[in-house]
Amino acid sequence: MAAVKLISVLKPAIDRRRILALIVDDTLMARPCSKKTELLAKVYDHMTSMNF
Repeated sequence: MAAVKLISVLKPAIDRRRILALIVDDTLMARPCSKKTELLAKVYDHMTSMNF
């Protein structure tokens, strides 16, 4: 449901010649030098007991 609403909001802003795709990536990666990066969130991985 959230994806349908997001696409309906974005669709008018995207050129009609382009294909609309929504990609969700939940890969956990270490970012040791990214303390001031925009939209960066800390994530705790319970499987490895590590913060990313």
